[in-house]
Amino acid sequence: MRFNKHLAGFTGLLYSTLLSANLWAGTATVIQHHDQSGKIQKITITETKARMDSDRPERYMILDLEAQKMFAVDGLEKQVMEVPIKAGSDLSALSPNMPNVPDAPPVKTALVEKGEGQPLLGYPTRHYQITANDQVCSDNYVSAQASDIAHLQNFLTAMSELTHSRRAMMKMAFAFSPCLFAQSEQEGALMTKGIVLKSIDNQGRIVHQMDAIQTDVSIDEQLFAIPSDYPVLTEQQMMQKRMEQMQQMQQQFRQAPPPPPSMPSMPPAGQTAPQYRPLN
Repeated sequence: MRFNKHLAGFTGLLYSTLLSANLWAGTATVIQHHDQSGKIQKITITETKARMDSDRPERYMILDLEAQKMFAVDGLEKQVMEVPIKAGSDLSALSPNMPNVPDAPPVKTALVEKGEGQPLLGYPTRHYQITANDQVCSDNYVSAQASDIAHLQNFLTAMSELTHSRRAMMKMAFAFSPCLFAQSEQEGALMTKGIVLKSIDNQGRIVHQMDAIQTDVSIDEQLFAIPSDYPVLTEQQMMQKRMEQMQQMQQQFRQAPPPPPSMPSMPPAGQTAPQYRPLN
């Protein structure tokens, strides 16, 4: 009898734990934002996973915080690329044909607070500028209060780590764009201020803006499923595949027959065609 009471108590505890776990797994924070091209992206975030959907439903990304990996799913080519959040120390395998790029000249970067910003989505913001050599690169509107939105900070931190650990691959871009270097340098400092709800570049273009934030949204756990019948490629394998495709295209271009010689245009009606003097 005593054993049955213990068993009943354990079963009840297990049931309540599973119930609360399922309840947690079924809710998420959903973000909608757009970039400078106007393309809208939807991001669904839970405590351990996130899904990023664009305007092309056949292509999406799954972020797994427990596995510390991101999976780029391509429904057109029916394949998945697996990307560790933190890249290894040797990135040469990801860009084997990258030419030697000289170091960029030193760039003085800064994060400058400009005061109170415009309210966005009901959140007060502070206005920060990122500068390179005392020239403004971007205007950013950051909300400290938005940092309390469930799961959002963990997602943004993981995405920042993913890009920051691959900075060496951006060396060529940094050499030509002091502002790109400044953005990368000051990204971490900006994130400590809160959530960037809107960012405008030095040409006045909106490069990022959150349009809607919903919390406690019911979701289906299958939203984060990765097709089991798709082959999974590493970053290096995907890079090699893209290089082979480019080489095939170049080979096809070289083997293509030359275009036919252009014919002289016919004169308008009522006019005589020009006469050409024969070569001696």
